[in-house]
Amino acid sequence: MRRPLPSDSRIAIVGPGAIGSLFAALMARSGCDVFLLDRQQQRATQRANTAISVHEQRATWHANVKSSTRASDFKNSDAVFICTKAYDTVSAVKSIAPLVGSETIVVSLQNGIGNAEHIETIAAKHCICASTAMGALLDETENVHWTGHGITQLAPFEDTEPCDAECIGKILTAAQCECHLQDNAQAMLWEKLIINAAINPVTAIHGISNGELLQHPEARKQAFATACEAKRVATALGITLSYEDPTAAVIEVCTKTARNRSSMLQDIEHGRPTEIEAITGAIITEANRLHIPIPMNEKLYSMIQTQQGVVGSWMWEVERGKLEVGRPRSPR
Repeated sequence: MRRPLPSDSRIAIVGPGAIGSLFAALMARSGCDVFLLDRQQQRATQRANTAISVHEQRATWHANVKSSTRASDFKNSDAVFICTKAYDTVSAVKSIAPLVGSETIVVSLQNGIGNAEHIETIAAKHCICASTAMGALLDETENVHWTGHGITQLAPFEDTEPCDAECIGKILTAAQCECHLQDNAQAMLWEKLIINAAINPVTAIHGISNGELLQHPEARKQAFATACEAKRVATALGITLSYEDPTAAVIEVCTKTARNRSSMLQDIEHGRPTEIEAITGAIITEANRLHIPIPMNEKLYSMIQTQQGVVGSWMWEVERGKLEVGRPRSPR
């Protein structure tokens, strides 16, 4: 049984975007020694010399974190949170080698599925999957705007003991994050995947916030159809979801994160690659294998590909089919 992590745990975060920065600030405020691993030197220097400002409704608070482009500047981490885009998981795993010891817990706080399969190559018995309903935005000065409160779920992946998830849960709870522990990582990831597939592409295509999606007749119809199709795929995979009606789950998330602009919408607006492959693409892969028609998912996938200016499928870190992402494995 692992001992609880100390209140001043050494926490490294890879991927200092909106969610990574928010969690870094929350854990730093609670007393953790937090380090942000960044690949942008200018931003790393700014974060190292200036506190992260978090705007939460009418209040603003600040948190000091360490930051560098070199993982070797912060060794012996108790836990590492990977908050990168799904297509950057492979490079992120390579970059964290100096941060990961034999007992370091590595947490995937990312969209899509297939991330944990990469992470377990470096932390086979200490890999945690996380799914959060929190919403955050970064402004042009790298300040964090906390746009949505929600539950963060944690589940041990494969051979990881539940006590690791409990340790991370206590750290996040101390940081004022509401956490729920789950025992089935794949079910938890698919629950979030279905919601992401319904909200992210639709808001990106229409250029609307999560709350506006519910008021937009066409967007609402597309999101609901997408969620229902994706749920059929999950059911065919033998995955039991906590919600029976995926449309009700979409409504709940959109309502709780009404002010949030989805990460895919932000990517489109800034001309960046999207995570469509790790979200909708992963669902399409499984649907094709199972011969399940999902026309709305395929339509949205094609529209996002066109909108981000790519002909055909841009390659994810792992070619489709070589890694069976999100598919329940046979018992070992």
